[in-house]
Amino acid sequence: MYARLQVRAVTEDGDRFDYWVSDGRRQFGLEVSGTLTGDLETRHRIKAEQLLDNPFGVDGYVVVVDFTARRVIFSFHQYEESHA
Repeated sequence: MYARLQVRAVTEDGDRFDYWVSDGRRQFGLEVSGTLTGDLETRHRIKAEQLLDNPFGVDGYVVVVDFTARRVIFSFHQYEESHA
């Protein structure tokens, strides 16, 4: 458990993120990705946009790992109606 979140389910194809996670009160999306190219910030931006394009209108988290540099970005994103 990290940030007091627990993985609840794997999502279906087309849901725009990988897992449903919960803090015990609310459900969130979680998108997880990795790269070997070293362009962590670009990969993170793409995955954050993907998460926010979800059909459920939920907030969520993005975790992106750069396996070459051994760096991680873990971020929270709030869904905005403009993404609908």
